[in-house]
Amino acid sequence: MAKGQQRQIDSLKVLISKTANDSLKLEYQYLICDACAIKDNLKYGTEGLKLVEQIENKKTKTPSKQYLLKRKVDFLIFNRIFFEETNDKKNVDLINQKLKLFYETLKDTSNLEQMHIDAVWEKYDNTKNPNEVYASLNQKLQLYEKANALKFVGLYQKQIGHLFDQINFISKMVEYDEKYLATTIKLKDTLEIVEAFLKAADAHRYNHEPKKALEYSLEGLKLIEKIGDKEKIGFTLLSVASAYTSQHQYDKAMEYSNKGLKIGTELKDSSLIDYVYFWQIDIYQLSKDYTSAIELAKKRYDWNLKEGRNFDAIQMALVLAILNIELNKLPDALKYVLIADSLLIKSNDLLALREGYRIKFEIYRRNKNFEKALYYHLKFIELKDSLQKRENHAGFEQKETISLFERNEAIKKEEQEKKDVIASKEKQQQKVILWFVFGGLILVATFSIMMFNRFRVTKKQNKIIGLQKQEVESQKHLVEEKQKEILDSINYAKRIQYSLLASDKLLNDNLPKHFLFFKPKDVVSGDFYWGSKVVSSSPSESSGQATAENFILVTADSTGHGVPGAIMSMLNISCLNEAINADKLTQPADILNATRKKIIEHLLNDGSADGGKDGMDCSLISFDFKNKKLLYAAANNPVWIIRDKTLIALEANRMPIGKHDKDSIPFTQHEFDLQPGDMVYTLTDGFPDQFGGPKGKKFMYKQLENLLISISHESMEIQKQKLEDVFKNWKGDLEQVDDVCMIGVRV
Repeated sequence: MAKGQQRQIDSLKVLISKTANDSLKLEYQYLICDACAIKDNLKYGTEGLKLVEQIENKKTKTPSKQYLLKRKVDFLIFNRIFFEETNDKKNVDLINQKLKLFYETLKDTSNLEQMHIDAVWEKYDNTKNPNEVYASLNQKLQLYEKANALKFVGLYQKQIGHLFDQINFISKMVEYDEKYLATTIKLKDTLEIVEAFLKAADAHRYNHEPKKALEYSLEGLKLIEKIGDKEKIGFTLLSVASAYTSQHQYDKAMEYSNKGLKIGTELKDSSLIDYVYFWQIDIYQLSKDYTSAIELAKKRYDWNLKEGRNFDAIQMALVLAILNIELNKLPDALKYVLIADSLLIKSNDLLALREGYRIKFEIYRRNKNFEKALYYHLKFIELKDSLQKRENHAGFEQKETISLFERNEAIKKEEQEKKDVIASKEKQQQKVILWFVFGGLILVATFSIMMFNRFRVTKKQNKIIGLQKQEVESQKHLVEEKQKEILDSINYAKRIQYSLLASDKLLNDNLPKHFLFFKPKDVVSGDFYWGSKVVSSSPSESSGQATAENFILVTADSTGHGVPGAIMSMLNISCLNEAINADKLTQPADILNATRKKIIEHLLNDGSADGGKDGMDCSLISFDFKNKKLLYAAANNPVWIIRDKTLIALEANRMPIGKHDKDSIPFTQHEFDLQPGDMVYTLTDGFPDQFGGPKGKKFMYKQLENLLISISHESMEIQKQKLEDVFKNWKGDLEQVDDVCMIGVRV
């Protein structure tokens, strides 16, 4: 506990001892509970309950029984927070039973409804059974909508929005948060409207709509400033800061977060200050001010550790490890990840454990301790795979089943309406139906006799057919089992292969304007794309040597496709990674030469007479955006640049990366001056070699060149969509002949 908080508590204790006013004593005790750390909640909450009992035993008229009951509720809630933090479910349940009785006595419908909601979440184990949670919450929502009870309509809209947030179903979260906002506006409750604006702002931010998020945050800020609630103004300022962060306006984000910090400091509100630090660490990290981020992260780590907030302390230790890696302070990074390990002993946070494995892999890889790096990489992949299965169950399947539930609800509603219409006509039709019943019975009897005779004839035939069907089903089941085993193995290989490709984050961070059109022929692919940052030195006319942080982009076509191609691609990636990160090569030609040598050495013992001739065709580009330079070396694969509707084809060496009659000839390195607006394309041969069209012929490079020239002025998203549409229409019903990989980058 901070010294300031302890002084505040000591002062309040003195006030309790000096005052004779029972209401004031309870008020001071409540403020002590509010000021203390969570670990002390039980101590001070229990003191508050004892104080209420002492006052009740006096049997005075003041404070009133209702007031004393409300204070009992307050102190019980503080105790419940303690037991929730310590995962003591038994005591949490006991307190909830007492609270329910007190709320019923007080006729507090809002808190009773909230307790019902809490019970729903607990009964169905939060988001592990989202259909049941949704069904229960939606049933209540419909009930209150019919009664036009807007207060509770808004409450359940907010809860359903929270459910969709938990399972990452962002579009539905936006829908329900917008409904909640509309309801609160009708209620004209300013504080509720502010909360709804902030929830909707978060939803739009998660939905990649930063302008809408900023608009809603500013609306919420405008309303709360009129009320003058400083604490809520502080938290609303942070919502605005987060919206500016999403727009990469880091100066504005810092401006608003500092306003929040000022309010938190004035109020001595440690929770608000901690929340400010949380966002400012993010802002510093995104703007690459790692030193400032580390300074704040240390403060936040120390505070959370003192307050017994184990989860937040673990997160900050991992953040400090990541930040120190960015500054290449590997001993400090290792220190913080080991601190996180020690805290994880008391926790079952698998996500934090997985992140710790990833960080250790990166530390040991940079330290060239490849044995430990491999160990932690395998641990990371193993845990990632385990968590992915859970996320798939809690994500995509949940979305599908909830959508199905909604559709079923709509169908049921429509069916009920039809039944109501039919019911109104049934009475008129009953007399007519009775006349037909008798005739129908005669027809049924006649038909039954005919069917019985037919049944006797076909019974023996059905028995024979049934035996044959059992045999076929048995064989079919055996085939399906074998097929499932094969597909499971291939899908596992796909996850491993995709973990080695350039991640979306890596590409987005280094190539802000790009598209990726990647379409494997089978589940796994021989084509691949890969990237890495390098700090390169290159000749400079003015100073002789210049250094720059370049981004390496590799687009490659490994020998084969499907499973053999995927295995070859992983060997190729491993050799590229070793050439850059282990051998510290930075020049494209040097990297390709070293990679070729490593691939040939690996394949010497493949069982063939003179060693395998497998490898890859690829282009390797080193982007120096600062100096508008492009360095490249290429093996068979083209690199195209389109400038002002003119295609410039960059020359490639006519030899593969692998064993070949020219494998002693070094690759040629070229340099090209870039201009703003240039489109750089790298590709494999899958697109131009695809058969299709009206005559079933290859697409060909010339037609692809003309297509790219015609779309090069479009946005990245539109270019990718048009390429996908053209490829699909050209292929038609024909089989895809090869893996397809194409990357476009706007300078």
